[in-house]
Amino acid sequence: MKRIFLIAIALLLIASCGTLTKHFTQRGTLEFSGGLYKSKTWSDSLEFDRVTWYREFTTMYDLAWTKIDIQSPFFSWFSAEERSKIRESLGPCYIALAYYEDSDKISTSMLMEQLREQGMKKININRFSKYLKIHPQAGAYSLQQYKVYGLCTSSDKKSIKIDFPGFSTIKIK
Repeated sequence: MKRIFLIAIALLLIASCGTLTKHFTQRGTLEFSGGLYKSKTWSDSLEFDRVTWYREFTTMYDLAWTKIDIQSPFFSWFSAEERSKIRESLGPCYIALAYYEDSDKISTSMLMEQLREQGMKKININRFSKYLKIHPQAGAYSLQQYKVYGLCTSSDKKSIKIDFPGFSTIKIK
């Protein structure tokens, strides 16, 4: 009888601990290997750092980002106007991929407001977005559901912090 009681207490403790972490984040990467622009092909990779915010096992928000490298062959996917804005920036520029499940809970406008407060400015990268979304690996990441943003900063800030309600603060760079 004592043994059954101890087992019941142990199960109760294990079950109660499981309800403490309903909101969590997970880090990872997205990688696009190779590319094509007009008659030029390359095997370089474009790798994004990624953070996903979950409520239980539902994706609330997914954010992937990478610094724009003007020496990368992927830079050819930007239009002349997009390349000009990137080169004119005083600090680094980034490509951000954003997906949200429910804009009433966590939205891109919440993210953009925080980024703006930390000195980042959104730039138009529509042509780059079109090329990225037709990349052969885009389907594996369900990229058609993501918004693609260009973000530039006027200084090489050490870190950018994201605070979504109910989650720990995340540093994204």
